[in-house]
Amino acid sequence: MSPTAGIAMATQLPLDIGLRGHASFDGFVPGPNVAAVQALGALAAGDPDGGVYLWGACGVGKSHLLQAACRAAHESGRRSGYLPLGERGRFSPQILQGLEQLDLVCIDDLDAVAGERTWELALLDLYHRLQENGGRWAFAASARPDACGWLPDLGSRLAAGLVFGLRELDDADKLHVLRHRAEARGLVLAPEAARYLLTHCRRDLGALCAVLDRLDGAALAAQRRLTIPFIRSVLGG
Repeated sequence: MSPTAGIAMATQLPLDIGLRGHASFDGFVPGPNVAAVQALGALAAGDPDGGVYLWGACGVGKSHLLQAACRAAHESGRRSGYLPLGERGRFSPQILQGLEQLDLVCIDDLDAVAGERTWELALLDLYHRLQENGGRWAFAASARPDACGWLPDLGSRLAAGLVFGLRELDDADKLHVLRHRAEARGLVLAPEAARYLLTHCRRDLGALCAVLDRLDGAALAAQRRLTIPFIRSVLGG
């Protein structure tokens, strides 16, 4: 059974919200975010009760870490669910009903529903049910829990968990991630080619990995290596 199937069991809804195949703790370079990774790993392993709140800019790894925790919990025999509220147009707040039955609830893009009272009340109710059941949760948003404009009661309860502001990796760590991702795909990304990407593309890691995915498809179609001239031709630079 997949982690997503765990959500479907708990809510009795036919969801198809999937997890990225590469989202794992092993595939994450923590850099300055070691404490956050350790806290999520402990939650996924079932210890302790309570929750973790991640915040930070786009591309710092919030979604990757939530999905990694969800996957790790599932692989250790625990029921887990990942829900990206950035896709809330696909479902209603009723999707939160029954999630307290899971061992770990991971909710992403929490700030996407800031100011939407129905969602905020549903999240507050879910938080209380998780507390009553000794449940574990990991939530992520773009800002601190007291800075998203939620109902004060919701913000204060989210702040009661462990709160981590994720920091961006330095250039050396970004280069390591790019080369590791390329290697996992069977690509050879030479140091000078990786530095070219870092210099000529958006610098957040999510954008860089998306570029690498694009180059992977182009290299496969053209049967070419990832040289700087080939990268330049694909990216139009």
